[in-house]
Amino acid sequence: MNCPDCGQPTLDADEFPSWCPACDWNVLTGIKPPAGRAARMYARISRRLGTGLLDEQVARRPARPRWTLAIVVAHLYAAAVLAVVLALPAAAVVLIVSGWPHWEAFALALIPLAVFWVVRPRPANVPDDWRDAEVMPTLVALVEQCAAALGADPPHRVMISAQWNASFLRAGWRRRPIVMLGLPLFGALPPQARAALIGHELAHGLNGDPARRLLPITALRALFGGAALLRPDVLARARAQHQPSVAFANFIMDLGADMLSWMGELLLQLCGRESQRAEFLADAMAATVAGSDGAIELTELVTLDATFLLVVQRHALTELDSDLLEDVRTAMEDVPLVERQRLLRASELADIRLDASHPPTAHRLAALRAHPCVPAVVVTQQQTAALDGEMAGQSARLTRELVDRWRSRLTHRYR
Repeated sequence: MNCPDCGQPTLDADEFPSWCPACDWNVLTGIKPPAGRAARMYARISRRLGTGLLDEQVARRPARPRWTLAIVVAHLYAAAVLAVVLALPAAAVVLIVSGWPHWEAFALALIPLAVFWVVRPRPANVPDDWRDAEVMPTLVALVEQCAAALGADPPHRVMISAQWNASFLRAGWRRRPIVMLGLPLFGALPPQARAALIGHELAHGLNGDPARRLLPITALRALFGGAALLRPDVLARARAQHQPSVAFANFIMDLGADMLSWMGELLLQLCGRESQRAEFLADAMAATVAGSDGAIELTELVTLDATFLLVVQRHALTELDSDLLEDVRTAMEDVPLVERQRLLRASELADIRLDASHPPTAHRLAALRAHPCVPAVVVTQQQTAALDGEMAGQSARLTRELVDRWRSRLTHRYR
């Protein structure tokens, strides 16, 4: 097949998009370019700053984020947000005392109390669909081994789930460190990439990401948590079609949710450049744990989430008897080189955003390749076999969770 734009031969693979390496036709499938003058200007600024940040990471090993003017402003902004939030109960008390004993004062006091309830500071908590990894002692031991390689204390808990994801969380008001590993992702990785995934998540507790510091993260949870609480649910939107009063209430709630979201986005913008610097450092720390090859394998395979979703869909629609985790691993291995190249090229062409938590994949790979590392932790064949055995014991439960979740979303979409 020849490219419809430039006439050069395209790269083709069964079940995957064709694309042209000469002119990049069809590389960014489903991604629209920025619309509007402001969006294009933002994209240009982000691209220039993102490219400059990549040049820094390639020229020398990634370092901790700096206290720039933007980070200082971000902390002052977060402090102002939290000060306003904490002043709301005091305002309610003032209204009650100044208006005593009239009932109107109590009614007015409910307004700041209601706003406080919506945007109150919240500690991070482990989501309900994550559970303790005590049933996988080899996994917990590997996490402790990777933590020792980084010179860090072992996390308070290791959690597992049926998600294609992994994260690091400081939970509760005591901010105890928790490593959260999605078994579909972890199971699909080669041995050293598994160590790299653990090292990368542990690094989030050490790399000084400004968006994860106490003041900004508390303000972000208050703003985005309040926005999620205000946003009308599906039932309210359905009722709005027949009840004007409900439609007006939904409009007010949407407006309030949008305002809180915009405030949170502004804080992310202020932290964005240094947060991406911290992400480069997390990649580098993962490479010191698992070696550069393991970190590169991890960075490349994480982009294959669409293949994982396709496997889940097949299991949900056909009720396959095979092991879903093994099917995911096989599907990852079967993704052709042509598709992997398209995804990497797409990450190079996609717009760099300052508010994105991660730099483009192509930038992360370039930084990793610029500073080769030997692994401090080598995952042995015995460890790999033990990990695979522990995951096989969780396979039936994971398959049921993934299939039920997929069917639930499908039902919800067409309800």
